Amino acid sequence: FQESTTQCMRSLVWGSSLLTRVYVPPGVYPLSSVGTALVNLTMSLAPILLIMVVMGHDFTWSLLFVPVAMLLVAAFSLGTGLMIATVAVRYTDVVEMWGVLVRALFYLTPVMYPEEILPERFVWMVQANPLYHLLACWRDPIYLGSLPSLESLSIASVSALVVLLAGWWVFTQTQHEFALRA
Repeated sequence: FQESTTQCMRSLVWGSSLLTRVYVPPGVYPLSSVGTALVNLTMSLAPILLIMVVMGHDFTWSLLFVPVAMLLVAAFSLGTGLMIATVAVRYTDVVEMWGVLVRALFYLTPVMYPEEILPERFVWMVQANPLYHLLACWRDPIYLGSLPSLESLSIASVSALVVLLAGWWVFTQTQHEFALRA
């Protein structure tokens, strides 16, 4: 998520001078950023599989769900990247601010800590974060050996679709301005 969204912004902010020289549809830049991040993610799954073998982790059929989780994260990342890239083309400081915000999101999503350590009054805030449900779509098949809950899958799917459509709409409404800001 972090790599995709950050590269979406950077590719348009620092690649915008190309838009004035050669016609390339501006949507190619964010799509290539997310595609590159997907390739990197796929390659990073090899060490995880190796660790699973070494640790004697059971391989279950639920692991076949991982590509679906990858597509959900890619769609959510592309939508988010398109929205923030549109703002970043106008205000280049957004690139730096996004790094801080994404770091805060990392700590607000139970990635490095179990959800159970949170006080009950804060659990709703974590569960309101769409990244929490996208993470569950990854964590459940890999660590628990089960499919994600229907609730998490539904929220992750709807979030990914809504954010992708909103991002694409915002991007297409303003892409004609990108070359003017180069």
